Amino acid sequence: MPAGFRKYRFLLALTIGTMPVVGYLIGNNYYSLIVGFFGIALLDLAVGKDRHNPRQELLADLAEARFYRWILYVYVPVHLALLGWGAMVIGTGGLAP
Repeated sequence: MPAGFRKYRFLLALTIGTMPVVGYLIGNNYYSLIVGFFGIALLDLAVGKDRHNPRQELLADLAEARFYRWILYVYVPVHLALLGWGAMVIGTGGLAP
């Protein structure tokens, strides 16, 4: 992966919140389980280890980088919305057994 695109792989964390919604919309209640446990594990095996860790002196700058901080700031509302959506689906009886 080119070094310039390396940080964007952390955006994949935001897809975790979409898996239950996608599974519900396509009618497969096990979509999150299948993609989460098997799909991501196989993708991890295919990509392999990242042997290009940042140098020790750059770690403090990375901890303060706005990009990574905003991923966390977006992650929380996504999960709160997912909880609200899930409560609505269960409350209306729209979840198939």
